[in-house]
Amino acid sequence: MLALPGSCPPMVDHTKAVDPYVSLNETSHQSTDTHVQLTYSLPDDDTKKFSARTPKQLASVYLQLWDQLHGINGGAVTSQRIKKDVDRVIDETLMRIFSLMDVW
Repeated sequence: MLALPGSCPPMVDHTKAVDPYVSLNETSHQSTDTHVQLTYSLPDDDTKKFSARTPKQLASVYLQLWDQLHGINGGAVTSQRIKKDVDRVIDETLMRIFSLMDVW
């Protein structure tokens, strides 16, 4: 199916397992988009609202989601998600390179 320019993908179902091939960067963007979409109908002066109307507001959304006050397992990208991504790079990519180079 051909997508129209400017059309956006459907909302991500965060209740399902994260696709192991989605990068941390993509996870961060998806989380930001989801927060903006879910709070769209809140009044502009609501402190729970996430807005991407201006670059300054968008930067604020990213900073809020990456805030260290959420703790090691909170926020847009958790420590478990980072570890999973690093493990995937080591297990799938690095080991494949080593096997092709006959290092092991």
